[in-house]
Amino acid sequence: MARVLPTRVFFKDTWFEFPMNRGPFNIKEHVLITIIANAGAGSVYATYILSVAKLSFLPALLLIAPFLVWLAHKAFPGQTWIRQIRMPVLLGATSMMPPATAVNFTSWIIVAFISGYIIYKYKQDWWKLYNYVLSGGLDAGTAFKTILLFLTLESNSIKLS
Repeated sequence: MARVLPTRVFFKDTWFEFPMNRGPFNIKEHVLITIIANAGAGSVYATYILSVAKLSFLPALLLIAPFLVWLAHKAFPGQTWIRQIRMPVLLGATSMMPPATAVNFTSWIIVAFISGYIIYKYKQDWWKLYNYVLSGGLDAGTAFKTILLFLTLESNSIKLS
């Protein structure tokens, strides 16, 4: 793939520079692309995501949020992490979260903080080895739980409205 893609670089010499060709893919990138392509392949699923995204976004928030990040970057130039905030990604991710209780969100935040900050900061070698396995385990657990709930509810003729 790296031989076929063009080598053009967008926004060269700026902080948001990105090339079209990042080089050869590794196995993790292939797995991720396959999962995302298969998850979005069904038209009903893709339509559902678009409907949820349209309903959950406030147009004013979409216009103001990146500006607030830019203002924070200008107000605190020494804080390099502010430039890494991507509001469309954050807002898009929240629109695709399933309906859940505060317990679910709290556990998600705790696992994300421990894995994404504490372990990454203090045990980076361990994080490089096991973070992908943790992610796969959590995804597989969610899929297994979904199937188990479906089979349990269907076997008792319980319908969700």
